[in-house]
Amino acid sequence: MLLNGSIIHVGLLNMSSKRIVNVSVAQLTVQGATCYPWAEITKGEATFSASYGTCYFQGKTFTKIKGGVGAGNYVCAENGEIYRIWQDKKSGINALKIVPLIQLITLLTSMWFNR
Repeated sequence: MLLNGSIIHVGLLNMSSKRIVNVSVAQLTVQGATCYPWAEITKGEATFSASYGTCYFQGKTFTKIKGGVGAGNYVCAENGEIYRIWQDKKSGINALKIVPLIQLITLLTSMWFNR
């Protein structure tokens, strides 16, 4: 678009400061103690700030942990628990398919050693 001889990039005028992303969320601590994150993975749509420093998911506010804590990358502002939040990709392994695989490996391992 030209305005008085200057080029204006229309796409940049409509940019939002927030980003909506499909994510998977796993809680890594319960009352400060480590828990098993693969036991429950919640999927849904999250809103991130432009810098990804803040995440809003299912009514909770998460703040980015600089450097991370273990596998955790966000802390919940409401309860102080550590979470792992990652973007769902259209290709690749679905996180929910990993749980049955872990259960199968556990079952086969216990059968092998209990012969």
